Amino acid sequence: MKKNIRCPWRLVQACAVAAGLLVVPSIFGQTYVMDGAVLSAGGGVSTGGVFSVSGAVGQGVVTSAKSGDYELQTGFWSWVVVVQTPSAPRLSVTSSNGFAVLTWPVASGQFLLEQSQSVTAPPASWSVVPLAYSTNNNVISVTAPLSHGVMFYRLRKTD
Repeated sequence: MKKNIRCPWRLVQACAVAAGLLVVPSIFGQTYVMDGAVLSAGGGVSTGGVFSVSGAVGQGVVTSAKSGDYELQTGFWSWVVVVQTPSAPRLSVTSSNGFAVLTWPVASGQFLLEQSQSVTAPPASWSVVPLAYSTNNNVISVTAPLSHGVMFYRLRKTD
């Protein structure tokens, strides 16, 4: 006796679509994970498009985390801020091999270079930079090591 068996095409199509849906996320839904440095005591999250990075601030562990085409470098940044004092010459700063090079013109009179870690704390605590000044081509320069955090510099006229 011969039986006529009909193939349930709708069931076959549904199974094929379900299998396809299981494969597609594995192709297009990769997650980028980069294990970085151990940091503590604060932090934040930054997002851009479909990417997000979160971090914390604290320990100065400098490292690099890589995943595919992406890299995240951790560590502390140093900031040097020049405060232009009225009636003082223009104070300039450049970075060179982990040092801040501060310069101003010689012909501007007698000025001392001062530094402070804050300009917002009343009153700001300014101190004379205890480094040697050098003169070359009518420009005075002081080379100061970059430290963790922010350092403000200004010129003050001597008496």
